[in-house]
Amino acid sequence: MARLLQDRDEFNQFCQLMAGKNVRSYLEIGSWSGESIRLAATILPKKSRIVSVDKPFKKTKETYLKQAMEDLHRSGYDTHLFLGDSTNAEIVAKVRALGPFDAVFIDGDHRLSYVKSDWLNYGNIGRLVAFHDIARDIPADDYGGPHEVASFWNEFKIDHKHVEFISEATRLCLNGKAAYGIGVIFN
Repeated sequence: MARLLQDRDEFNQFCQLMAGKNVRSYLEIGSWSGESIRLAATILPKKSRIVSVDKPFKKTKETYLKQAMEDLHRSGYDTHLFLGDSTNAEIVAKVRALGPFDAVFIDGDHRLSYVKSDWLNYGNIGRLVAFHDIARDIPADDYGGPHEVASFWNEFKIDHKHVEFISEATRLCLNGKAAYGIGVIFN
């Protein structure tokens, strides 16, 4: 079963920000089963460009993501799905050719080298660039790891106009396994 891997309150706040900034094109790095991209689409007008780059963790996640993108396409969105590593030069070139984007959501591989690569490859083609799992680093878990987005974010945000969405549920869970939290910079 497909499910949202972000805190719903945090992602809703991110969607409200995108709606207020008149987002019409959206790039998501790491779409898992497609639930976050479906939710983001709810604030985008029809014909908006929606692009996903994902290296599916399991075949079932790939199936859910493909279905989500097909559903959005049938609903009138300009959708593009790239399956593979977000650092692959061919994928980067194809995605960049579809840009620029009003919003980019980076939630792919959470290891520091990948977060930096995703920023370098896609950050400069987004007006708003969001990072997921900024609340804290966590060691390796069932989805890979370690999660090192917080280390990146805490240094990175200093030099950028930014906003953070960290829900009370995330704050209460900071000693648990979940990282969560969304940080957004304005390019």
